[in-house]
Amino acid sequence: MDHTDNSVMPHSPTAEFPFAVGDVVLAEWDEGKVYYAKIQDIHLNKHTCELMFDDDSVEEAPFSAVHSVSETTNEIVCIICKSGISDFPNEIVLCDKCGLGEYNLL
Repeated sequence: MDHTDNSVMPHSPTAEFPFAVGDVVLAEWDEGKVYYAKIQDIHLNKHTCELMFDDDSVEEAPFSAVHSVSETTNEIVCIICKSGISDFPNEIVLCDKCGLGEYNLL
């Protein structure tokens, strides 16, 4: 893969940014809301990355707003509706393979 912009190169996880292109992450956005996104490109010189969200929109985010899906958070959220309400019998369950949450009875 040939990139003309040296700031957008294939990236291996480092201490500075422990994610790679294709990783699914949590992106902290307006008013502290968190959304699932997939890393499309990484711009080391700007300390930002391009994220694709589940509605296919692509936004640039600073490294500081990108978090691991497996990070300990205050709540688990549904990837579809972004709600953290998890009441019986329709509890949010996590996929064993990817770690993303979804309601049990969708």
